[in-house]
Amino acid sequence: MADRMAQIEADHDTLTAAQAAQTSSHSRQKTQMQAMARHIEDLDNRCCRQNLRIRGLQEDVLRDNHRRYICVKGTIANRTYTFANIYAPNKHQHHFLRTALKAVERFTEGCLVIGGDLNVALTPTMDTSMGSSMTPQHILTNIAKTLNERQKKLQNTYKEIFHSQDYRLK
Repeated sequence: MADRMAQIEADHDTLTAAQAAQTSSHSRQKTQMQAMARHIEDLDNRCCRQNLRIRGLQEDVLRDNHRRYICVKGTIANRTYTFANIYAPNKHQHHFLRTALKAVERFTEGCLVIGGDLNVALTPTMDTSMGSSMTPQHILTNIAKTLNERQKKLQNTYKEIFHSQDYRLK
């Protein structure tokens, strides 16, 4: 009986040591997994700006103090892109756009993609239900001129899709 008790105690000690080693290994693996999860979250959050999230995009960011525009610059598939989202105010759009587009132009590298709401109907006969705009024609002309000065060709994708005609600001 004493031999059997000694054997059980020895087995217990062996199992306790094995359990401690397994617990230590498990704890180490758990710590590594948590570190990996934090690293993945950090990498994902580096590309998260406001509501814009592009996974894997190493970027530089430009935004104005009033949060009217944000630009993200980075490389996708070895090609450099600059994505700009512009939300113009309801009044004095031409002043805002002149300033914002100069800043975007200085920041831009590679292909520039602009989206957003310019809050102006550049061709009121096509862009408004009433066929007219409260914005004076000379202001609309200035806005169109500012946009065309900054871009070689500005494409209005909505008009290209729904009006099936080439659209260039005049």
